[in-house]
Formats: sequence, C-alpha cells, structure tokens
Amino acid sequence: MEEAERHLESSGKESWLPLLSDFFLHHFFPSLRHYNSIDDIYSCRQVSKCFRQHRNPPRVTLAPAKFKSVNRMLAIAPVVEKLTIRNFMDASNVSRFIDSLFFANAKSLRVLQLELCPRIKPAALGLLMANIAKLPNLTELDLTGAQVDTAAFEAMAKSAVPCSSLLSLRLPQINLDNYLDGGSMATILCKLTSLESLCIFPSSSHPLDLASMFEAVGDLRKLTHLEISSQRGPSIRSYVASATRRLTNLQSLYLPVSSTPNEAGLQELLKAIENHPSLTQLAVPYSSQEIAATVSRSLLRNTTLKALSFASAQIADLDLMGISEMLVENKTLTSLDLNSTCRVSNSSLEHLGHALAQNSSLKWLNMVGLTGMGLE
Repeated sequence: MEEAERHLESSGKESWLPLLSDFFLHHFFPSLRHYNSIDDIYSCRQVSKCFRQHRNPPRVTLAPAKFKSVNRMLAIAPVVEKLTIRNFMDASNVSRFIDSLFFANAKSLRVLQLELCPRIKPAALGLLMANIAKLPNLTELDLTGAQVDTAAFEAMAKSAVPCSSLLSLRLPQINLDNYLDGGSMATILCKLTSLESLCIFPSSSHPLDLASMFEAVGDLRKLTHLEISSQRGPSIRSYVASATRRLTNLQSLYLPVSSTPNEAGLQELLKAIENHPSLTQLAVPYSSQEIAATVSRSLLRNTTLKALSFASAQIADLDLMGISEMLVENKTLTSLDLNSTCRVSNSSLEHLGHALAQNSSLKWLNMVGLTGMGLE
C-alpha cells in the first residue's frame, strides 16, 4: 500500500483512477505523494481534490501527449511542490502551459523541470524566465530537457529577472551549430546571485565569450556545485580555473576533459583544484588516456578532496599507475570511481591492489567494467 501511495499512476482511458470517489482517495491514500498523468483531465481534477486535503504538497509529473484544456491540468498546480513537464508534442502547448502555470501563481512550487520537450520557441523560454519572480518559493529550475536554439537563450537573457529563492539552475544545451555569445549567458547569471548549484553547456570557443561567461560564474560566491558539460575548446579549462579560484565555497566540480596531459589550461586547472580550500568532490568523466594519471598525481598531497570520479574515462596502464601513486600518498580520499569498459594489463591491476593495501582512508571503490588482459 505504501508503494502504491507513492507511485499511483494514471494511463488515460484505461485508468481506474477516475472511478475512485473522493472518499476512497482521501481515506485509502491519505499520504499520496506522487502522481503521473498521461492524458486524463478527469483524473487530475479528482486527485487535485485529494491533494488539497493534505498538509504536505505532492510531486507531480504531467506528461500529456495531447489534451484539450491546459487550464484544467492546472487544477493540480496550486498544491504541488515538484512539477515535471514531460513529452509535450509541440512548442505551442509548452508556451500555453507555461503561460497558464505562472498565471495560476503556484506558490507552493519549489522544483520545475522540463524533460524530453521539443524545441521551445524563444518567446516561450523568455516568458518562462520572465515569470520566475511569480514563484516566490522556487528553488530548483531544470531546463536541460528543452532543446533550444541561440535565439531562445538571447530571449532568456533579456527576460531574466532577479529571483532570491532560486538555488539550483540547469541550463539547456544549444542544439544548433552556431554559438551562444558569452554576454547573454553572463546576463542570465549575474541576476541570480543566490545560486548554489549551476550546470551550463558552454557552446562557444571564442575567448571573449568564455571570458565573459566565466567572469559571471566566478561572481556567484554562494556556488557550491559547478557542472561544466562541455569539452569545446582547450582554452575553456583556463577560464574554469580562474572561476574556481574565486569560488571559495565550491564543494563539487564536474568537468569532462578531453585533451593532452601537458595542456597549459589543464595544468592551470589542476593547480587551482590542488590548492582549493573547500573542494571535496571532483568528477572528470569521459577523459582521454593519461588524464586520470595527471589528475591523480596532482592530488598526492591534497587534504580536502573526499570523492574522485573517472567514470567512463579512457583508463590505460599509465592511468592506473598514477592512481596507485595517489592512493599511497593521499590520506583523505574516501571514494574513488573507476567505472570504465577499458582493458588494462594484469600488472597495473596488481599495482593498484598493492596501493589499496597501503591505503587506510578509502571506503568506497567502483571498478565495474575495468578488466585485465585475459580476464573475463
């Protein structure tokens, strides 16, 4: 029954939910927390009545493939805490839904996500950002499921307004070949000074764009988590290093690295990480060979980092040797992720085993997929 209360679902015409009376919903599902609606207006209205009788706002996923009345779907909006908009079939529905959502002024809404949505027109995304101020308790905004273009980003920049409650922002990736200018990104970020978590997809390799963008990132002094989901341009790591040094409260950094170990930008970034006073988590996924070794050797004497991830990296023998050296010298690392499909020599695995035997701080190790030559 508890599982049913958490994940009660409706599947359109075949759903049994519309058959339930208000009495049944209230008395047999008193702690209903999560409702998925596919295409059932009546179900939304019935469950909305049930939700209003509970103190704790629920989490709702709205995924209507087609519906006649957006406003009726919003019968649930004033009481939900987390709203996921998924699989909208065309941009006009997204635009109308966003317009209706903010018109309803859902004060309880704290988390808003767009998942698997089609390309959103610039006016729609601009409207979304312009109306953030109408959601006084919104703390998380995830737009990564929206496939937008540069014009939409520019509209977002023009419409962005200060939002003192927003703590987490995940910006979408541009799906066109042309680049977003750094000025638009900087305009968005400079008005959101309360951010603690940020995910961005830098799409430009032009030095002026990157400088403007990461200058604004460095000004987010409350930021504790930074995710840079891009490998475009080797110079990006120099700008990330500059921002990292200024973010004195940063605790977690996610940055894919595809370059040569001796690249100047990478060395500058590793120096900033090595001496960072608060960084405890570092993820370097999808990295090239020898990057893991270079990163590991830079952390031999680091005393703040607790978790290190090379998930999906190209790990070779040299990388395992560097990781082994770090495990012998580093006394504070507690978590290491080497999840990879690469094959390495048995001797390098033996070196890793000896290093682990000498390490007393590591508590969690993931080596799924990493195999030695000749091993199944």
